[in-house]
Amino acid sequence: MDAFSQINTRTVIVELGVNDINFYGDSADRIIEGLRQIANRLRDHGVNPVVCTIGAFGNMVGWTPASETTRLAVNDWIRGQHDYTYVIDQATILSDPADRSKLLAAYDSGDGIHPNDAGAQVLVDSIALNRL
Repeated sequence: MDAFSQINTRTVIVELGVNDINFYGDSADRIIEGLRQIANRLRDHGVNPVVCTIGAFGNMVGWTPASETTRLAVNDWIRGQHDYTYVIDQATILSDPADRSKLLAAYDSGDGIHPNDAGAQVLVDSIALNRL
């Protein structure tokens, strides 16, 4: 991991899953196992592991109901696991309350997955810095 080559790395925030689901068709179990492995490696190196839920991508090309099912299963695991010390719940923070599979339009950069400046600010403001 590149984080291990940095001096005095205390915390790593892990954000992954959309490409694994959307482009590779990975199962929830496979993504969860990868997240567990990353957390273990970070802890083994004395680094505080923090994880983000998988954000909504229902407006992105390639999204399917099956991909949403996988995203929700991984997010359920993330919210209930004990491998990471802190969860940044971007799925809840940035999604449209009327349709949780989609990024809220006010936070959408235009591609249906990446937050714009307003979305990034809301996400950053939600983070408890004392947990990092």
